[in-house]
Amino acid sequence: KSSRPSVFSSGLDLRSLVADGRLRTAWSVVSAVLLARRLTRRIMRSSKIYIAALRGGGIGSAVSLALACDFAYADKTAWFWLPDPVYGGLLADGGLDILRARCARTISQQLALSVERLDAVHALECGLIHAVEPADQLDGKIDDLAGRLVRLSRMTLNHTKRLLNRGIRSRPPM
Repeated sequence: KSSRPSVFSSGLDLRSLVADGRLRTAWSVVSAVLLARRLTRRIMRSSKIYIAALRGGGIGSAVSLALACDFAYADKTAWFWLPDPVYGGLLADGGLDILRARCARTISQQLALSVERLDAVHALECGLIHAVEPADQLDGKIDDLAGRLVRLSRMTLNHTKRLLNRGIRSRPPM
């Protein structure tokens, strides 16, 4: 979760890729996408269980990071947006494969191709997230889940996570 109480993440910090109103280099964009890809891959392949606390906007690679987590809980202010078609980017960080595996193809297309924002309630209905909680209860729900998980067999959780994630390409070819 973010240190800012009203935000999960805006994805890649696009401001860091721009200097004096111009894109620094194409390599800056590629480097940022590769970093996001490494993060989603590490989350997916890790033996640890990851829980995302989603508040406010999740944009671009932030959606990929949330999808890579094993659990995603959101408050009612959460929304998801893949703006890549607006600026000619490509969500090449593994997020599209995870999105397709987690949600129906129609929802994946709506989010990835139409540039529509998806609110938390709709994201829950289509399986993008696990629960929507009141803002003041989100941290408590996540703490409760984490408390239950630590009492379970790590070995079983690790193997189960590996089986659940099998076949999801968290590292698409470039």
